[in-house]
Amino acid sequence: MDNSLLVIGNIVVERSMCMNWLAVFASIPILWIMVELMFVKKNNSTLKASVHTLIITIILAVSVWKMSISHVIIASFEGMVMSIWPISSVIVAAVFLYNICNYSGNIQYIRDTLSSVSTDKRVLVLLVAWGFGGFIEGIAGFGTSIAIVASMLLTLGFSPIYSALIALAANPISSVFGSLGVQMPTLSRVTGLSVSDLAIYSTYVVVPLVLLTPFVLVYITGKEYNIRPIIGEIWIFVTISALSFAVSMYLVVKYVNEDLTGVAGAICSLVVMLIMTWISSGKKVLLLRMPREKITKQLIAWAPFILCIIFLTVTSKLFLPINELLSHVKITIPISLGEKSSDYVINLFTTSTPWIFLSAFLGGKLQGISMKQSLKILYSTFIQMWRTIVTLILLLSISRIMTYSGMIKEIAESLVQLTGMAYIFVVPFLGSVGGFITGSATSANVLLGNLQVIAAGELGRSPSWFMAFSIVGGTIGKMISPQNIAIGLSAVEISGKESELFKRIIVWYIIYICVLVGMSIVIYSV
Repeated sequence: MDNSLLVIGNIVVERSMCMNWLAVFASIPILWIMVELMFVKKNNSTLKASVHTLIITIILAVSVWKMSISHVIIASFEGMVMSIWPISSVIVAAVFLYNICNYSGNIQYIRDTLSSVSTDKRVLVLLVAWGFGGFIEGIAGFGTSIAIVASMLLTLGFSPIYSALIALAANPISSVFGSLGVQMPTLSRVTGLSVSDLAIYSTYVVVPLVLLTPFVLVYITGKEYNIRPIIGEIWIFVTISALSFAVSMYLVVKYVNEDLTGVAGAICSLVVMLIMTWISSGKKVLLLRMPREKITKQLIAWAPFILCIIFLTVTSKLFLPINELLSHVKITIPISLGEKSSDYVINLFTTSTPWIFLSAFLGGKLQGISMKQSLKILYSTFIQMWRTIVTLILLLSISRIMTYSGMIKEIAESLVQLTGMAYIFVVPFLGSVGGFITGSATSANVLLGNLQVIAAGELGRSPSWFMAFSIVGGTIGKMISPQNIAIGLSAVEISGKESELFKRIIVWYIIYICVLVGMSIVIYSV
């Protein structure tokens, strides 16, 4: 049949006449899950919405895009594998790490340590979510910090829904260079752009959001706990926490190494905040006078987290020989989908999962937990999170089906055709849609990368700028991704609150996207 014709059911029409209708059909799964999450209130709403959306996606893929049932099954299988490793496994490991500390009772010492630094909830949020959370995400990636930050805030006495909200709001900025900047070499291979250009331009785009996010986190905290004035006397603290992150990011990406950009920003900001807090409160004197027994108890309480940081750092690209040696241990699964066939590679020891588990078991041992007790805690963690795991499998299956069927590409191409030069301002939003669907900025931009480069060429614009806005947009889309919402709620052990959390986080998603669009207007107007 002529390629200019399209068959929908038994009707043959010209493709050009139905491009917009195809985009509408392709958008139905995305719109459906958003509407159901926002307006349909019921228990386990993310899981149920995912089931409904998967059914709709399969029907559309088969009936409109003529995807064979066998290809639907294979695409769903790839989504299942992706959801299990590394995504679900990382989340289970992170929650297991927290559960070990909680079971031993040593979590109280962690709360005491952070509480001793400051009694100001706003300062604690910046230390835990902005500094420590940014470091974990910079090293491990894959949204690991969402689970860890939400759990830690919960132990500090914050409400469950607020803990999840802050974890989601703080995560996107550190995700740009998450897992030691894994996005940059990945997208370099996809688009043909240089790693350094992608990293530098992404830094230019994300820096304004780096400067904004600490103020956002403090504002959310102040409003949640009725602190007046919200910023008030800590405005210098907030400003320096933002500036130290941004400046160190820029210097490292420009003069040192792209891989270290996110980690360096988080460490610098965390260290600066600790120094400022100790100097202003005089706690440095108390720390020097702390009894040895108390120091030992604090170290034991922090042991799982300390071990986690050590293992993740040593096995990362910071120690390249070790990382390259571990990268040889992998499993390759062929995904056969005709011209779109590929291999899905499972790296067993260069992902964070095994090292978080090892940290939990060894840390638990140091805290007096036997192997038998640890295994029981691990089992209870699986029971706690099975709904999240199933939800992730469904969501990643939806993502793979939409990708291989051409539904995502249809949405993107129709946007280019519809908007023309205005597409420049759609790029951040389009990247965020990919992040929303996949829960991964890397996956979203692998999907959209070539499209952005081609569109930039057609419009006579820099592909590096297009990709930078798409990369940062993708990380912002993670804020409202159903799977990340599920992760945040699971970490604080509540369910049935997906709609409430979605309604609260989408406000900040809109603000961040508006900032990105505003930046694109300024840049392309110069």
